[in-house]
Amino acid sequence: MLNACTFKSREAAKLHYLSLIDSLAADKRYVDPALLDLHRQKLLEANQGGGEYLEAEAIEVGMPLDVLVSSVLHQHQRRQKWTQQIELARIKTKSLVRKAASASEMHMLVNRFKQQLTMI
Repeated sequence: MLNACTFKSREAAKLHYLSLIDSLAADKRYVDPALLDLHRQKLLEANQGGGEYLEAEAIEVGMPLDVLVSSVLHQHQRRQKWTQQIELARIKTKSLVRKAASASEMHMLVNRFKQQLTMI
């Protein structure tokens, strides 16, 4: 619960909540670096119509290479849209926090942002 002593000034509250919004968005977007490298490699190969890794995966899972390539490209597009949704929500919430009249309003906006993130 916020009280009058939580922040020394509106500016201090604003900085706190803007930083919190960035952290929440970063946590939501986080992908393990090893998995991210794998996604990049698969995307690179998919954009070329195939490659060593995708060909091996297609054989292993018994899927035609063109279907796997299409799937990788589709998943990449979905991931981009998902990331864009997070970014747009982050930008909007930061704008609202900058305009908020009080720390309690900022707090409410950040809680709303947390809820939005659960639905993205």
